Amino acid sequence: PDLVAVVGDLVDGTVADLGTAAEPLAGLEARHGSYFVTGNHEYFSGAAEWVDHVRDLGLRPLENARVEIAGFDLAGVNDVAGESEGQGPDFAAALGDRDRGRA
Repeated sequence: PDLVAVVGDLVDGTVADLGTAAEPLAGLEARHGSYFVTGNHEYFSGAAEWVDHVRDLGLRPLENARVEIAGFDLAGVNDVAGESEGQGPDFAAALGDRDRGRA
């Protein structure tokens, strides 16, 4: 594929319990990379640990962030469940200064 996007709710449990189940993600190969954003279940299970774990597996977390890819911008915002941890969605951080001429 050109790009892989894992768009939240990957897990419902801790890295200690389910980390090995996610390890096949390390084999993902895509021309423009593999990306991850949180869903509410990651916040039920320790989002910071999961973000670190998927990063170790080779996925790039987009935590209220954007990356420019071959003519378009790919943005990811944290799930609203992160608000309880001070890590909620921040659309301005992800999109605020982007070139609106890009898709």
